[in-house]
Amino acid sequence: MYRIHSRDYLRRAIKELRKNTPQSLFYAAFELRCGVEARLQQYLGAQESISEKKKKDWQVAKLKKNLDKVFNTGDKIVEFTYLDKETDTVLDNFYYTPVNSKLKKMAEQVGNYIHAMQRYHPPGDLWWSKARDFLEVMYSELEIANKGTVLGVPLVNKKKRSIEMMVEPAQDENVKSLYKRVGSTGSTIKIRVDYLDNLPPKP
Repeated sequence: MYRIHSRDYLRRAIKELRKNTPQSLFYAAFELRCGVEARLQQYLGAQESISEKKKKDWQVAKLKKNLDKVFNTGDKIVEFTYLDKETDTVLDNFYYTPVNSKLKKMAEQVGNYIHAMQRYHPPGDLWWSKARDFLEVMYSELEIANKGTVLGVPLVNKKKRSIEMMVEPAQDENVKSLYKRVGSTGSTIKIRVDYLDNLPPKP
C-alpha cells in the first residue's frame, strides 16, 4: 500500500538513501520532494478558512506563501504546554513544527535530482557525494517538520465562536491515546504557548 502522509514519504526516502546506490538517490529525492509538499498540504488542509484551491496547489513556494498568510509564526516551532488548572504542573506538551525556510528552499532545489541529467557523472565524481549530502540534510529537516503533531496554530472561528486547534496522533500513537491527552469536547484546559528556535529533546 502506497501511503501518502508526509511521514510515509519520509520512511521511503530513508530506505532509498540506505541502499547507497546511484539510482536510489533519485528515488529518495522524489520522496523527499513529495514529503514536503504533503506536509504543507496537511497544514493547509486542517484549516476551514482556507480555500480548497489553495490547499491543493503542488508548488511548494505557493503552498508556503498561503500557509504563512494564515500562520504568522515564521520558522518558529510553537510549543503548547498543557498545565494543571490549579497547580500549573505540566501535564503534556504538543508542538507545531513548520516547514521552515531552509526546507522550503531545499524542496525547490531538489528538482535538480528529479529530472533527466544533462551531463554524465561517472562513479567517483564528487557530484554524487554532494547530492547525497544535500538529500541527507533535507531528510533531517523534513524529519523535524514531521515531529510535531499540532497541524497549525489555534485560530478563532468567528462563525462557531470557538478556537480551533487540530492535533494528529504522533507516530505509533493511536487515536484513543491522543484523545486522552488533548481532552474531550467542552473540557476546560490551561495552555502556555512558547515560540522556539529548536525542538526540545525528548525527556
